[in-house]
Amino acid sequence: MGKAQIEVVPLKERKYVGIAVTSPLKDVNGIGEARQQFMDRIGEIQGKVDETTYVCVHYANEVLFTYLYCMEVMDHRSAPDGMIGFEVPANRYVKVQANGDEPYGLIEQFLRDNGMQSHAGSVSFEVFRFGQEESKYQAEILVPLADKPIRDGGRQAMLGKWVAAGSCCEVHEWGEGNRVVKWFHPGISLKGIQAEYNNSIAVWEGGLPAPRPYEMITWEGRPGIVYEKVTGKTLVEQLFANLYAFREMGDELRKCARVLHEIHRTAVPGIVADQKNQLKAIIGRPAEFTEEELTGIHAYIDRLPAKRQLCHGDTNPGNLIIRDTDGKAIMIDWRHASLGNPAADVAEVCVMIEYAILPPDTPAEVVQFFQASRQAAYRVFLGEYCQLSGMTEEEIRAWYVPMAARSSASGALPQEQVANLAAMIRSRLAG
Repeated sequence: MGKAQIEVVPLKERKYVGIAVTSPLKDVNGIGEARQQFMDRIGEIQGKVDETTYVCVHYANEVLFTYLYCMEVMDHRSAPDGMIGFEVPANRYVKVQANGDEPYGLIEQFLRDNGMQSHAGSVSFEVFRFGQEESKYQAEILVPLADKPIRDGGRQAMLGKWVAAGSCCEVHEWGEGNRVVKWFHPGISLKGIQAEYNNSIAVWEGGLPAPRPYEMITWEGRPGIVYEKVTGKTLVEQLFANLYAFREMGDELRKCARVLHEIHRTAVPGIVADQKNQLKAIIGRPAEFTEEELTGIHAYIDRLPAKRQLCHGDTNPGNLIIRDTDGKAIMIDWRHASLGNPAADVAEVCVMIEYAILPPDTPAEVVQFFQASRQAAYRVFLGEYCQLSGMTEEEIRAWYVPMAARSSASGALPQEQVANLAAMIRSRLAG
């Protein structure tokens, strides 16, 4: 037997489509038939997240036992006849790769050793690869965790459900559920975290659409910031939902343009960072560019017109939430807020619209719809912002080089997209 791998992982909200069977707990039957139906009808499931794996879900009470064969999908609402679609909320899980060991005994021991409890109200998952033996001894198993009480400065608080994760942090519900805590990964600069907290206070007190920051805390050596909880979908989640429903993306992009214009016309005491210096620092020295090219990018930035208006500094669509209660656009993650030229914020969104590449498993018809509607989306967003601000398209496109370089350096983009952005940058520097 191999050595089992066990760890705690946060998982975002997921959607599944599959075939279920329910039978009396004392006389479990029908699982084999459900499996065969599932395997025969896999081709009917649309928008699969991963074509190489399928998931078994099971749960029981004192009377009934239910077992499901399913696949993770982008949108569960169009499940084929005879199948069910369902959502699983975001949560933390104990994840085990069994490698021949008995997995559930290992999980029980891990929970005891770490003072944890499984979440009785949720479901566990067994993940299999097509073609492998369907056995718990070979599966990747995920068991949901219950909320964990923690202590901070002598107070007992509640680290709740996992909400989201980024390159530098993970976000959980906090306390009674109307707040969240943003835990930063080890190695993240405390100076940068303090800057985010200070900037967040400044913009919230300035009346901008941003979540209220409550306090900085430390738990198990990791710093965090407690914020007001904003419930809703991020712009990127809403855009993907529209794509899979073949709906135009105009309303959400207009909201994005309006909130950026509101930010750019507001004076906020306490934001002091210089935009150009900050951009150069964020771009750093990515492997895509030679030293000569980086020198050219920095010189290009120096030649751009400087202003002293409030800028968000990281307008990727994951940092804008469309709030459920009133449909208002809320900007999060103010770490890189600065004084500078608003065209940079707008250009970052435009670069995303023009150069974004969808995940490789996106259905072909969705990709075709995106490609056909991309230019219209660009025109809607840019037209709304230019009408509100009086800025020209040329002023905004002048900032494509530094904002594309910033995006390339993030480490979050597909390599094909990074290559396309680098080619655009080289072309503009040469021209």
